[in-house]
This record gives sequence, C-alpha cells and structure tokens, in this order.
Amino acid sequence: MTKRGLHPRFAQSRLLEALADTPVVLIHGPRQCGKTTLARMVGDPKGYAYFSFDDPVALESAQSDPLGFVADLPEHSILDDVQKVPELFPALKTAVDRNRVSGRLLLTGSANVLLVPRLSESLAGRMEILRLHPLAQCELAGKLPRFLEILFGGRFKTRTSERLGPALAERIAAGGYPAALERAVPRRRLAWYRDYIETLVQRDVREPGAHPQPGRSPPAAVSCRGPDGPAAQREQSIGPVPGEPPDYSGLLDPPGARLPHGGTAAVACQPDEPAHQDAEAPRL
Repeated sequence: MTKRGLHPRFAQSRLLEALADTPVVLIHGPRQCGKTTLARMVGDPKGYAYFSFDDPVALESAQSDPLGFVADLPEHSILDDVQKVPELFPALKTAVDRNRVSGRLLLTGSANVLLVPRLSESLAGRMEILRLHPLAQCELAGKLPRFLEILFGGRFKTRTSERLGPALAERIAAGGYPAALERAVPRRRLAWYRDYIETLVQRDVREPGAHPQPGRSPPAAVSCRGPDGPAAQREQSIGPVPGEPPDYSGLLDPPGARLPHGGTAAVACQPDEPAHQDAEAPRL
C-alpha cells in the first residue's frame, strides 16, 4: 500500500491518453470502486476544479439552471456523480460543441449512469468511457501484470510453485473494494459487503435511469400491423394494471436491450398476416 493508503490504478495511463484527445471522459463503474480517487489523482495535479453532486448546493444549482451552471464551470472540471443530474447533459453537449477542447470535462458515474437516455443522446461522439473495476490483485501487489506479455512472447515456462491454499480463499473473500480492504478483520469486511449490497438495492432503484416501469399487462398478442394496430391500441387503452408490481427488470438489462414499455416481441409475422390473439396456450 502506498502513501495515504492508495493503491496504483493501472487505468490511470488510459485515462491520461483519453484526456489528451477527447473533450469528455467518463469514469464509469460500481460505487466505491475508486472512481473519484482516480479522477482526483489525475485531475488535481492538472488544475481541474472539482464539483461533487453529493453537495446539495452544487446539485440544486445544476438542476435549477443547467446552462448557467455549465457556463460558469472552469475550463477543466471534474463532475462527480453525474447520474444525479441528467438535466445537465444537453447543456454539456452545447458547451462542448462551442469549445471542443480535449480533456475539458472529467465525469464520474456509477453503473446505472449509462441507463440515463439523455447521456447517450447528448454526448455520443464527444465522450470516451473508461470502465473502472475494483482493485485487481496486481494493483494490490503494486506490480504491473506481465502474464499475457510473457505468454504471447513465448517466454512462459512451466514450473512448480507452492499452492496458495487458504490464502487463495482469503483473497477471493476479501475482494477488491478499497473501503472493504481497509478493514483488517474478515468479519468486518463481511459486514461492509453486506451493507454495501443492501444500500445499493435500496438507493439505486430510486436514481435517474433506474425507475421502474409502471405495472402493465404483458403484450401477449403482438400486433403485426405496426404501432397503430388493434393490439397496440388495446394495450394503450388498458394502461397500467391495478395491483401489478412495477417492472424493475430494466436494472438488469443493458441499455437498449428491451423494447419500449418493457415489451417483448413474441411473434414474427408478415405485414398482411393476422395476429392470432385467441390461440390456446400450449399445455404443460
């Protein structure tokens, strides 16, 4: 472990490369994996101003006046937890298009930030995404990984080495989240992971991009006559089904993997072919 308990992140070199030729760089990854730490490790020496949307003042300012907030940003800025302010993305697009300077904005966002539609729509072609994971074993050891280099270089030699045994199980259980690794006792690390998962489930389902779809009847019959066909009109007229639980499946699907309204196309038929809506379901 290096000074102040920080481990080297091997993604740092790729982040520097991205800032050298891309206006906006997003560090994207799960909560507590070290996104903010990496952003500040790179940005602070370069004079980047830091804004966190965990700060209620910054959050309110960005939500109430996105254009004004972005206009007042210094030339190089770090915006932390941008998924909390989806209103900001169109303003960021406008600012980048007016002054397309490499490395202008360094953003961080948790895993569900890519589910925010306005992010992908506004910053497509202007932003590079750097995916950050928890600490790898080579980062914990402070050594650059050379396995693939040696393997493909034809210099890999088989040899007998000592089995890790219980140490391997301990490494797996310890994981790679910096906050958990700060706890020396396995029982305390277990408590951290348990609370992490519980907080993630309770908090992230309420964030932008992760809202559940209202309960609606599944489109068992798919109209083959387009969005204005009888089946589509019937589904729109029915609307949400009272008492049906919300659809949280969007939290598990990658962006764009689902059809509108969470529907799935169950049948494919020709444009002039009628939709068989009253067909009996197969018996199990």
